Amino acid sequence: GSAIAALILADLISGRTHPWADLYSPSRITPALNISSLEDLGSEAAATARGLADTVLPRSVLGIMGHSQAEHLKPGEGAVVQEGVTKVAAYRTAEGHLVKHSAICPHMGCLLEWNPNDATFDCVCHGSQFDCCGNCINGPANNNLKELF
Repeated sequence: GSAIAALILADLISGRTHPWADLYSPSRITPALNISSLEDLGSEAAATARGLADTVLPRSVLGIMGHSQAEHLKPGEGAVVQEGVTKVAAYRTAEGHLVKHSAICPHMGCLLEWNPNDATFDCVCHGSQFDCCGNCINGPANNNLKELF
């Protein structure tokens, strides 16, 4: 957008007409939204609302025999579980160490989901991805997950 604006403004300042000036004019009349763009907007709003609701609503707190679900992860497995009031992104390393991070995306606060195909924690709201150890590998988030002990 800025490159196009520079081209158009340079011509307008020089007194020349630019073929795209009318198309990018701030006073142009924009066409009404079409149905597909309204559906896309609705889908995006619904996904964001669902992600934010998941952040607030509790998940199952206890797993098998009253233990935390994270304790039952096998090496190479991850899950998003709830421990008390905290949503936890848990992953068991190949060595058997249980790694725990906040399961709340630092971008806008949506709840993450475990993606077993890529071994990542993914944000359903805006697509951020974090590796199994909580490192940000794809934005729009630009911070790693907060480590929990």
